[in-house]
Amino acid sequence: MTGPSVPSPPAGRAAHPDPRAGQWPPRLLPGLWVDLGDWHSKRHVWLRTPAARFTCRHGCAYDAYGAADVAHLTEHVDTDHARDCPGPRSEEHTHG
Repeated sequence: MTGPSVPSPPAGRAAHPDPRAGQWPPRLLPGLWVDLGDWHSKRHVWLRTPAARFTCRHGCAYDAYGAADVAHLTEHVDTDHARDCPGPRSEEHTHG
Protein backbone atom coordinates (compact mmCIF):
# COMPACT_ATOMS: atom_id res chain seq x y z
CA MET A 1 0.00 0.00 0.00
CA THR A 2 1.44 3.35 -0.99
CA GLY A 3 0.32 6.79 -0.03
CA PRO A 4 1.59 10.09 1.23
CA SER A 5 4.75 9.91 3.27
CA VAL A 6 4.44 10.17 7.03
CA PRO A 7 6.16 13.28 8.41
CA SER A 8 9.29 12.57 10.38
CA PRO A 9 9.16 13.28 14.10
CA PRO A 10 11.65 15.66 15.64
CA ALA A 11 15.06 14.10 16.19
CA GLY A 12 14.79 14.40 19.96
CA ARG A 13 16.74 16.53 22.38
CA ALA A 14 19.84 16.53 20.18
CA ALA A 15 17.88 18.45 17.52
CA HIS A 16 17.00 21.22 19.99
CA PRO A 17 20.20 22.56 21.59
CA ASP A 18 19.78 23.98 25.06
CA PRO A 19 19.95 27.79 24.77
CA ARG A 20 21.35 27.95 28.31
CA ALA A 21 24.39 26.05 27.07
CA GLY A 22 25.18 28.83 24.60
CA GLN A 23 24.55 26.64 21.56
CA TRP A 24 21.62 28.51 20.00
CA PRO A 25 22.64 31.90 18.51
CA PRO A 26 19.13 33.41 18.18
CA ARG A 27 18.65 33.24 21.95
CA LEU A 28 20.04 36.77 22.22
CA LEU A 29 17.92 38.16 19.37
CA PRO A 30 15.05 40.26 20.79
CA GLY A 31 11.76 39.86 18.95
CA LEU A 32 12.05 36.15 18.20
CA TRP A 33 9.10 33.96 19.26
CA VAL A 34 9.22 30.18 18.70
CA ASP A 35 6.55 27.54 19.37
CA LEU A 36 8.10 24.09 19.00
CA GLY A 37 4.68 22.53 18.45
CA ASP A 38 3.39 19.28 19.88
CA TRP A 39 4.28 15.97 18.18
CA HIS A 40 2.13 12.91 18.96
CA SER A 41 4.67 10.10 18.97
CA LYS A 42 2.16 7.24 18.77
CA ARG A 43 -0.01 8.67 15.98
CA HIS A 44 2.93 10.34 14.19
CA VAL A 45 1.11 13.62 13.64
CA TRP A 46 1.53 17.18 14.78
CA LEU A 47 -1.11 18.11 17.35
CA ARG A 48 0.14 21.70 17.14
CA THR A 49 2.31 22.72 14.19
CA PRO A 50 5.62 24.42 15.02
CA ALA A 51 5.67 28.14 14.26
CA ALA A 52 8.09 31.03 14.60
CA ARG A 53 7.94 34.79 14.16
CA PHE A 54 10.61 37.44 14.27
CA THR A 55 9.92 41.16 14.30
CA CYS A 56 12.36 43.98 14.90
CA ARG A 57 11.77 47.57 15.92
CA HIS A 58 12.64 48.74 12.41
CA GLY A 59 9.71 46.91 10.84
CA CYS A 60 11.30 43.66 9.67
CA ALA A 61 9.04 40.61 9.98
CA TYR A 62 9.71 36.95 9.25
CA ASP A 63 7.21 34.10 9.77
CA ALA A 64 7.65 30.33 9.54
CA TYR A 65 5.19 27.45 9.90
CA GLY A 66 6.10 23.77 10.02
CA ALA A 67 9.12 22.02 11.49
CA ALA A 68 11.48 22.48 8.52
CA ASP A 69 10.62 26.17 8.01
CA VAL A 70 10.94 26.96 11.73
CA ALA A 71 14.32 25.21 11.84
CA HIS A 72 15.49 27.21 8.82
CA LEU A 73 14.23 30.51 10.24
CA THR A 74 15.88 30.02 13.63
CA GLU A 75 19.14 28.93 12.00
CA HIS A 76 19.34 31.87 9.59
CA VAL A 77 17.32 34.73 11.12
CA ASP A 78 20.33 36.54 12.59
CA THR A 79 22.27 36.64 9.30
CA ASP A 80 19.19 37.22 7.12
CA HIS A 81 18.05 40.06 9.35
CA ALA A 82 21.50 41.64 9.45
CA ARG A 83 21.53 41.60 5.63
CA ASP A 84 17.93 42.79 5.05
CA CYS A 85 17.18 45.23 7.89
CA PRO A 86 16.91 48.85 6.73
CA GLY A 87 18.03 50.02 10.17
CA PRO A 88 16.54 52.88 12.13
CA ARG A 89 14.38 55.39 10.28
CA SER A 90 15.81 58.90 10.05
CA GLU A 91 13.39 60.23 12.70
CA GLU A 92 14.82 57.67 15.18
CA HIS A 93 18.23 59.36 14.86
CA THR A 94 17.03 62.84 15.79
CA HIS A 95 17.04 63.85 19.43
CA GLY A 96 15.04 67.00 19.85
